[in-house]
Amino acid sequence: SLEINPNNHYIYPELAKAYIAMEKPNEAAKLADDYEKIIHENLEKSKSPNDEAIMTSVLADIYVEISRYDEAINLYMKSIELDPVRDAYYKEHLAEAYSRSGKPALASEIFDTMRSPASPFVGKPAPGFSLRDLNGIEVKLEDFKGKMIILNFWATWCPYCVKEIPHFIELYSEYREQGLVIIGISTDRQGIDLVKDYVDKRKINYPILMANLNVQKDYGGVQSIPVTFVIDKEGKIVRHYNGYKGKEVFLQDIKSILGDKSSEQKPVVKPAPVEEILKLEAYEKIEVKSQDRDFAPVSSTVPEILSGKGDQAAPNFVSVDMTGKGLQLSSLKGKVVLLDFWATWCAPCHKTIDYLNSLYKKYGDKGLVIIGMNNEGDQERVMTFAKSRITYPVILNANKQFNDYSVTAIPSIFYIDKTGKVRYFDIGFGTDSEKDIEQKIIELLDNKY
Repeated sequence: SLEINPNNHYIYPELAKAYIAMEKPNEAAKLADDYEKIIHENLEKSKSPNDEAIMTSVLADIYVEISRYDEAINLYMKSIELDPVRDAYYKEHLAEAYSRSGKPALASEIFDTMRSPASPFVGKPAPGFSLRDLNGIEVKLEDFKGKMIILNFWATWCPYCVKEIPHFIELYSEYREQGLVIIGISTDRQGIDLVKDYVDKRKINYPILMANLNVQKDYGGVQSIPVTFVIDKEGKIVRHYNGYKGKEVFLQDIKSILGDKSSEQKPVVKPAPVEEILKLEAYEKIEVKSQDRDFAPVSSTVPEILSGKGDQAAPNFVSVDMTGKGLQLSSLKGKVVLLDFWATWCAPCHKTIDYLNSLYKKYGDKGLVIIGMNNEGDQERVMTFAKSRITYPVILNANKQFNDYSVTAIPSIFYIDKTGKVRYFDIGFGTDSEKDIEQKIIELLDNKY
């Protein structure tokens, strides 16, 4: 795209993000230098403050991606001064820069100035409704009593709605287990089939309902979209947004209502040197020296589901992979399932992934299912890595699975037989791992237990 049009400004931050994901920081930094030159060249031709504000904010976006936050913050402030008409856009980006640089209080201050305090809905109970979903099933607002709800009026033809949807998909995946519900209410008038097709193509993972005149009237007429209402667990509207809002705006609302539970949900798994680890094979403890096997840190505890209780049923889960496809462990009985717990920063995980790819290709049509489990917060980084390197399904935000399987070290592999019981468990990846993993797979494929 840049070769065709070097002035396609919004490509630059995305390219910087891609360079960082590919672990090429020097290329990303050079991109920032190149874009500064483009700004100077353009400003020689145009003295428009609006144009300068846009280009300045794009450079700030690049700086955010390469973690030069102070410079980015100064540039966003400059853009706000240059183009006060679009200050909301620049303030959202400024708040995100504060948040990513470890200054959440400053980010919150900015978001507070962008709320809609004059809305007649804020502070009042959310109007109830009864609408049909895309399968014709009746859904009522009261069905979600006790949950935090983000209620979004949208349409397939609305470009700003389209821009918001990926944020809602990510937020729903990350926080639904903590009590978040996102409901999209489609105002399309071209028929339900159009909306179904759109939802399938976009892999929207939250409920979509079809609007009627009553619900639009009850929520203020909905004259323009997107319109979004944030409803707390008591059923009161606490935020009312007209127009597009970035992911960080809704993230702040979620943390305000649900609390920031990310540290509680994620087990601590950071790379560090360790003398020795425990490996469990066929429910027997075997000591493995660190020089023989690569691993991320581990406590001395064996996962609870394998702690001397015999052949335990694997904890079930219902989730979606990163392509939006539903995955339910209990529905995979009759298959041999490997659960691979991993992270992008974990070098031994990379070795495991490469080998599991080859096994998935070799045994996938013989009854082997491999599912990757990742609980890192930076979903874009994880997806970029997984799309380029992993051939089997991956579940993002797998905090619940990390906890249910008591994962304290990565890579961790759980071998689940055709009856749904955990038969083996491995930590780490070493010189003996390839032969060992394949032998276990062959044994489980050959046995029905």
